[in-house]
Amino acid sequence: MPRRPSTHIDDPAAVGTRIREARQAAGLKQRELTFDGCTPAYLSRVEAGQRIPSLQILTRLAERLATTAEFLATGKHPEPDPLFEAELAARTGDTALARRLYTAAAKNGPPVVSARADVALGRLAFDDGDHEAATDLLERALGEAGLPFPERASALELLGKALALLARFDESRTVLDQGLAGAREAHDQPAELRFAVLLANLLIDRGNPERAEELLSTIIDDARKARDPVALANLYWSQARLHASQRRQDLAARYAHLAHATVEATEHTVIAARALTLLAHIENDRGNHAEALAFADEGAPVLAAAGNRLDEGMLLLEKARALGALGRREDAVGIALGAIPRFEHAHPTSAARGYAVAAEIFRDLGENARALELYELAVDTVPTEDRHLGDMYRAIGEIHEAEGRPAEALESFKRALDVRTHVRHG
Repeated sequence: MPRRPSTHIDDPAAVGTRIREARQAAGLKQRELTFDGCTPAYLSRVEAGQRIPSLQILTRLAERLATTAEFLATGKHPEPDPLFEAELAARTGDTALARRLYTAAAKNGPPVVSARADVALGRLAFDDGDHEAATDLLERALGEAGLPFPERASALELLGKALALLARFDESRTVLDQGLAGAREAHDQPAELRFAVLLANLLIDRGNPERAEELLSTIIDDARKARDPVALANLYWSQARLHASQRRQDLAARYAHLAHATVEATEHTVIAARALTLLAHIENDRGNHAEALAFADEGAPVLAAAGNRLDEGMLLLEKARALGALGRREDAVGIALGAIPRFEHAHPTSAARGYAVAAEIFRDLGENARALELYELAVDTVPTEDRHLGDMYRAIGEIHEAEGRPAEALESFKRALDVRTHVRHG
């Protein structure tokens, strides 16, 4: 399959020349221009025309070089952007000012500017965890036919994520399908990769690994040819999740290692740490608990510094699993108990899965009462019947059965069967 041209730059060599000349004019060395995701080695290849930087990297470079991403990408200076002040406020962390400016633009601007402002407001709402508001704003923005494709793709991507978090899975799949089709029509390979990975992850979570595998197989060659390590790492991440869901742990471990190695060299430390969480999970499942513990210990400081309590909590649970299996019961109990509060303010689906993993740890440690309490909390927290809910009910049934409560066990097993049937045919 011939490689598709990039749509956001004119020519890799010309882009590299403009970046190098702007850097030299600013009196900066390559290492002084780098940041998380753009190492000196990567920047050197970009300036040599050997790598195509993403729009996000171009934007970060432009900010540091006092120019615009459009100029670096095409050599053209853009017209003044009516949303410039709002975007500047958002980038500098003044979300209250950004929201006021975007809201004014959405109410008073021409249709396309209004739609772009709605996309930005939708992103702010999404980042705040208000997925209902984000959905309303993004759907309104997508109603504007003249919305340029980059903003339309961004809106569809966010909307697909928001709908999934609201457990509106069929709608999420429809939106992500639209985004994938639009990216292919626009020959925007980076967007195509993003939508394909998001759609594959949704299919995995909805218990349709066959379709996810089919979809991932159509993009893996393009992803490997792409010069975006994060896109490739995300693909490897999805492949690892796919194989883990099918209990093909050797393949899952292979792709998780690839995901980690791909981003480790780019200074995307948080993404690399998430890959370590998956590796710890896989090695625990394979019985390699010492290796799992090593992965958890490597990733824990990074996730703790990043401040994402959900990611940190999931990694701590994998550490607790490993310690419990290695006979360090008291350490495992203490770490698992410390991880549980990190799920309290997460999205209900993510929180429920965290509670379920913690319950599994206590069950393995013989703490059936505490495990049952956490499984029931997970069941009460999860907002919809997904494939994990069936596993939760089955585990509850097994605990009741082991404790000599056959009626409660039978009821839980029936619920597990009902959930699995619903998910399979839903």
